[in-house]
Amino acid sequence: MNSQDVRAQLEADWSWRSDEIRFLRNQVSVLTTEDEKDRFRRSLVLMLYAHLEGFCKMAFAIYVDAINSEGLAIADATEILGAAAMASVFEALANRDKKNAVFRTSLPTDEKLHALARRRDFVAQFHEFDRKPLRIEADIVVDTESNLKPVVLRKLLFVVGLDPSLSAPWEGSLNRLLNSRNGIAHGAERAGIDARAYNELEMNVDNIVNGVMGALYQACRDARHLKCP
Repeated sequence: MNSQDVRAQLEADWSWRSDEIRFLRNQVSVLTTEDEKDRFRRSLVLMLYAHLEGFCKMAFAIYVDAINSEGLAIADATEILGAAAMASVFEALANRDKKNAVFRTSLPTDEKLHALARRRDFVAQFHEFDRKPLRIEADIVVDTESNLKPVVLRKLLFVVGLDPSLSAPWEGSLNRLLNSRNGIAHGAERAGIDARAYNELEMNVDNIVNGVMGALYQACRDARHLKCP
């Protein structure tokens, strides 16, 4: 995997986001009163969160796409990535609407029978799975759930085969941003945001972004997607 290319894609995505944040922040100087400036910064907090969530979703999708581009077989990758690549297989196994053709009409409600038939189909193909191409659907695996809480960030790390505890240094910063964003979005925090408080939140976002970039870059460089790197 080309770790430098992944790093470049991550930096490019954050670059346009940070440019937009900077452009909006610079509009504060146009306002005349401190009250107007504080109210404008309150809106900026919502934009900060939106771009952080968007970046994280894109960052993990970039990592998944880089894994897909390797042309590996499922047997070559770690178990969690193999399971992610087989999502459609496991969905078919759990699909209670999928009936066995022989008994679809005569025993349509016999769930035990139809479940056994689905398991039979799974076992019949089992020896082929390792040879199947490793292809992970990023849209399915990478889900920020429209609320990038620390536990969601840990989940994102886990589903791409990385250590969830990597997010520990960023979780305090993420919680502070979330608390401020939720207070504003839900109407509980109607006062403006002064320059010092806003700058701290923006610095927290930069720390999280740099942490995510570093973790994904390191994972590429160390080939952590491989079963035996």
